[in-house]
Amino acid sequence: MRYVIFFLVLSISLSVRAQNKLHVKNKTFSYEAFFINSKGDTLTNEIIEMSFTDAPWQFQPTTQKDVLITYNTDTAGIKSFIYPFEKVRKKHQKFQAKKESGKRGWEKWTWLNDQEITGYTLNDTVFWIHPPRDNQYKYMELSGMPGMDLVKIRTGETWTEALYLLTGWYDWKGKLVSTYTVTGSYNYTYKKVFAPEAWNIAIEHTHSKLGDYSSEMIFDDKEYGFIRFDNRYHDGNRIIMNLIEIKDTQ
Repeated sequence: MRYVIFFLVLSISLSVRAQNKLHVKNKTFSYEAFFINSKGDTLTNEIIEMSFTDAPWQFQPTTQKDVLITYNTDTAGIKSFIYPFEKVRKKHQKFQAKKESGKRGWEKWTWLNDQEITGYTLNDTVFWIHPPRDNQYKYMELSGMPGMDLVKIRTGETWTEALYLLTGWYDWKGKLVSTYTVTGSYNYTYKKVFAPEAWNIAIEHTHSKLGDYSSEMIFDDKEYGFIRFDNRYHDGNRIIMNLIEIKDTQ
């Protein structure tokens, strides 16, 4: 009788888990995104859309799928943004001068991108994504790669991830170590997002050159996935992203 009860409970548990499994394919997740400078001023307030597909990502085709990230740039606010890499910033200034002087072939030049394609992984045990990392969101590379274990997530769970930023990251080249701690769960409501049991994750970062800083993440393992990012950086800048809507991709 005990074995019958055990298998009955197991079957119910697996059934509930299957019902709660995240589904992101062919869906577009819209986030409101704020870039806040070290003085506390909001430089940009815009919408970022992440559209998850079933197409293999070209750089890891066997393990990751494409996610199309669309930037709806705050064209007024972005003018106050200071690009973090001095070498690249000087190039931008040079190219902008050519554009403003009316030099032929430079009329449409901009350092801003409208879209990028990167990768994500979602299976029965993990949801892992490359965050937005273009335009002013270059900074999000310093927050590591968001990933959640869908089986083990619970209060008190802690894990550490290491990321190596190579030459293409210029001034940020170095080793990044991020320690994640699930601090608890609570009922989260914001705009069109209603998560009865959202998990709060505190993250401590240590960069071999830039020092220590921190982030916070809110995650729902049943329907919404990554709900909120609150990333603080070594130089006082901050990026906040709040999920506001999920819709079927057209």
